[in-house]
Amino acid sequence: MSGVVGGSLASLWTADIWKIIYVASLCDVLGFYGYFVIRDLIHFSKKMHHLVGLNKYVAVVWTTIQALTVEFGVSEAVDTVFVRPACIFFAGKFVDSLLLQCLLGIAFSDLWMMGVCPLFYRARMRLVEQKLQHKVERKVESM
Repeated sequence: MSGVVGGSLASLWTADIWKIIYVASLCDVLGFYGYFVIRDLIHFSKKMHHLVGLNKYVAVVWTTIQALTVEFGVSEAVDTVFVRPACIFFAGKFVDSLLLQCLLGIAFSDLWMMGVCPLFYRARMRLVEQKLQHKVERKVESM
């Protein structure tokens, strides 16, 4: 939805289709990751209940950044710069409406991401979650 809103607003500012496409793509990414940042901040805050004060906030934010980078970093960079704009562009070959063009392009791009992201989620579970679990176990043992 945020991609459609961003693309529509960009079309009020410019008629250049590539500028509209990249604004739509960027807005879609910002809306999408807003959800995941909040999800992970809550998740890691609960997992790090043994920490207090500034140490907890720094640890939660740093772990969230690490987890999202592992889970989405490479695939999202490729999607945002190449796949999503190309999908939005080619959707324009099939529909005349800018709104439908953005919707179709984003939908096809999301299908690509649904195939790629589960692979990176598994890597996140191995690298970030296991490391965090090990730290929590060591902290509990030292108490």
